[in-house]
Amino acid sequence: MSEASSLSRSRATAHSMGFVSSSQSTQPTSVSLFTSETQIDSRGFVQSPFRAGGPALCSLPAVIDWSIPNIHNYRHQLRARVSPILKEFNISDELVTVTGRRSEVRSGPEPILTVLVVIPHDPNPQSSQWRKAAIKIHHVLSPEFPSISVEIIDDKMMRRPHCFPIPPGHSIIPKWKRICSKILNESDYQEWTGISLWRYGVEDLPTQNRMTVIVGLLESTVGLFSTFAKQIKGILALENEEDIDVLFIKNERFLLTYEAQAEVQIGSPLELGMCRNRLLLPGVSIGIQNSTAGTWTLGGIVQLKRQGIEYHFALTCFHCVYPPPYHRSILTNTKGAAQALTNWEYQHIAPNDHMAKKILRIEQPSTFDLKNTIAHLDESIGCEKNPEFLRVDEKSKAIEQGVDDFVTPNEDRRYRKTLDRIQTLESQRAVFEKILAEESHGLGHVFSGSGANSTITEDGVTRISDWALINVNLERLADGKTDENTFIELNKPFNYNKESPPPRDFVPLPSGKKIISEDRLVKFGRSSKGTTGKYNGVEDLHIVRVKDQTQRRGFRIVITYEHSVSSLKSPFTGPFAMPGDSGSFVCTLQGEVVGMLILGNERLGTFSFSSMSNIFRDIKEKTGADEVCLPE
Repeated sequence: MSEASSLSRSRATAHSMGFVSSSQSTQPTSVSLFTSETQIDSRGFVQSPFRAGGPALCSLPAVIDWSIPNIHNYRHQLRARVSPILKEFNISDELVTVTGRRSEVRSGPEPILTVLVVIPHDPNPQSSQWRKAAIKIHHVLSPEFPSISVEIIDDKMMRRPHCFPIPPGHSIIPKWKRICSKILNESDYQEWTGISLWRYGVEDLPTQNRMTVIVGLLESTVGLFSTFAKQIKGILALENEEDIDVLFIKNERFLLTYEAQAEVQIGSPLELGMCRNRLLLPGVSIGIQNSTAGTWTLGGIVQLKRQGIEYHFALTCFHCVYPPPYHRSILTNTKGAAQALTNWEYQHIAPNDHMAKKILRIEQPSTFDLKNTIAHLDESIGCEKNPEFLRVDEKSKAIEQGVDDFVTPNEDRRYRKTLDRIQTLESQRAVFEKILAEESHGLGHVFSGSGANSTITEDGVTRISDWALINVNLERLADGKTDENTFIELNKPFNYNKESPPPRDFVPLPSGKKIISEDRLVKFGRSSKGTTGKYNGVEDLHIVRVKDQTQRRGFRIVITYEHSVSSLKSPFTGPFAMPGDSGSFVCTLQGEVVGMLILGNERLGTFSFSSMSNIFRDIKEKTGADEVCLPE
């Protein structure tokens, strides 16, 4: 197989590398959007029932990107050259454009220049001529535009599939872990990343999308998994769950961290309210001092009791305070730091560890966000100082020096309004610059933590353990007070939406209360701010690879089960979380904390969180506390 063909196959099949559906037996004339029937020639041109083209197609889901320079100069000309070819192959030319295409999952540095032809949906697609048409279009245009590709696609394939929770009370919920065990026992899952169950599809209503077992695969995986899909379908049938589809997709989970080197800045600039009184703020960014790592989120405050004494700490994820190896150069200048960081990859940080006090010092807001905000304000000030403002400013200063010149009343009015805006922006910038200069954003140091590759097991179920306690400096508390009311007053999410304030203070989930599938949950994080999603009553199975040099592949596999939540299906809401939101508390609409956000799923757009009860149990075990809870 040629390199072009291999790359094209990797991209074109990422969204479906094996698929079996019960609906195909009841509706034999229709074809599912997720069919894995794909043919790819040696040049990289793809043919499938709902999509064709080449030689470089994005992996789905993909979006239109208009950032290609000067694309509007030749878009209409190319469209006119494409239309006759489409008509020759009896393909509609109603929706044809020339644009950039970019995958929403691990996209390249630049969008792909693409002739995009969108065809109205047909459940029984007549697409046999699409690839031939794409090849001819490319042959005509490539001499002048060597990097151009052609994509002919069904309009429903343009939509991003959505995950909807399984209905509460469904018969599969109590069987799910047993089914997953059977699947693993009968499969070679070395290239798998996890197993989940959702109503999955592109329709707006949950009931219009089929329940689907989704098996995630590593991005490096090649080949098709139709045989495995049929095998899982057989296991479902033995459990009397025949009416469930099975889909294999490339889907690697990722930590919701925001790297400082990221090309695209995620998250709005800091607000003055995050810095004015210098108080600890749940839901606002944190960073690691003297590290080039990115920015994350502080969840909230927790209370530890030991021998009748109450202690209070800020809580976030361990991976939010544990710098990756390539972000440690300054930290490792401290004697013993390199060994300590290596140890914490597999061991927890004991309470009051002397090395953690030295090198795991946390700041809020993060230095990255402070610098980003200053740069944003500089840009805004630069935009205000446009040529008209500078012209009038020069005149005004000359008049003050006695030069015989004049400024019209309208010019003067506009000038003074602009000057007021500039002065406001400059005063805001001064606040953030002062914090950076004085280094007054230090929050405290890590008191204890789970370790980078920690798990916790209860009743035979293993889960990821990913937490860190931060000992907060007294000056970051209200007037340096440390009484109980201080922590209750501070334990509320930052008010990102002034028109729709967040729930009251974070409070414990009442004893005996359980969240069920389709319950709405909210989170407050650095990048996506306050968002709402829906809980899935079927836990995701994660296949975690832990570095282990004693193993032939250099890692060992750990199976865990994690709680999951999906974004709301709405054109008016964004994703439930984004990079930088790790550590956010997840709670009910009433502010009852149910967990802490740890992971995201790239292709599915779903997110995983650890339950607060498991976090508290692990904290209690690793710190020796008698009780761990939220301050009430």
